[in-house]
Amino acid sequence: MCTIENATDLLFDAINKTTREVVPLIKITPHMKCWWTKELTLLCKSRNKASAEHYRWCRLPKHPCHLNYKKESVIFARAIKKAKADHWQEWINHTTGKDIWTIHRYMQANPTDYGHQRVPALKKLDGTTATTNDQKAEQLANTFFPLERPLRQHEHQFIKINPPTAIFSRFPSFTTERVANTLTKVNPHKVPGPSGISNAILKHCAHILTPHLATIYTAICRFKHYPNKFQKIHQVVLPKLGWASYEISSSYRPIALIETMAKIQSTIVAEELLYKCKAYDLLPNYQFGGCPGRSTTDTLHYMEQFTKNAWRRGQVVSALLLNIQAAFPNMRKDRLIENMRA
Repeated sequence: MCTIENATDLLFDAINKTTREVVPLIKITPHMKCWWTKELTLLCKSRNKASAEHYRWCRLPKHPCHLNYKKESVIFARAIKKAKADHWQEWINHTTGKDIWTIHRYMQANPTDYGHQRVPALKKLDGTTATTNDQKAEQLANTFFPLERPLRQHEHQFIKINPPTAIFSRFPSFTTERVANTLTKVNPHKVPGPSGISNAILKHCAHILTPHLATIYTAICRFKHYPNKFQKIHQVVLPKLGWASYEISSSYRPIALIETMAKIQSTIVAEELLYKCKAYDLLPNYQFGGCPGRSTTDTLHYMEQFTKNAWRRGQVVSALLLNIQAAFPNMRKDRLIENMRA
């Protein structure tokens, strides 16, 4: 077990040390905008020069520099407006299926720069209010991760009677080619995990890292020990869009920033499980979630087609949509394991 921990620590330390020594740091100004162009930089300099002249001759109202400053300001403002419109229009024209929901979130969100957002005082069930950061964190943690309640007497208990014998399943083989292919699919612009190792570094150095990662992944499955580096996550709280009040903890949702090197192994294992489910026909034909090549858009198309076909036959369609609150945090792991064994 110590060997896996040591190998993981050495790999993380080597990547961080090399990054500090080789990768140059860039200075990102807080005023940088994605729609900014070189033409706007030239216009901004011209407007600033006109502004300096305008201030220099401020005691002479009829000096021609004042008219020139107004003219430069109008040109600069119109150029900014045009640059914004051109940039976002170009982005919309070249969007893919994954960007549709991003556009929807932008349209539904309130206009803001997200620079001064704070979690307000949260209301508790007992009528009190969580005002300090520690109290807010505790209130959000209790909402996101409720305590596991014991089973009641009337609830169904699992009784094993002639349990089915499943085919012995082995862990997937973590070859260098498979790890490299998974690394090439990583989005380089995703937020990194607690270590701060960027996805762009992992993707760019895949040919160097894959032999070490394949060895570590194989050792994890063989010795059934998960390194501490892979277990650490950053839990970030984001507000849900469209809520009238953000003074209740249910109006927020958590996201976990996991180490990318840990997610690579999880991705390979998930691909292997999905392949076994497809090979042994363990999933229904209309399973869309988690299946490659199927998305939420396909689900909507299928529902539309099913409804219209029923209407053409003169039938009435009824739909039952369920939204289970806190389904994953309230899930009982022992019940899930028993369901998987059955």
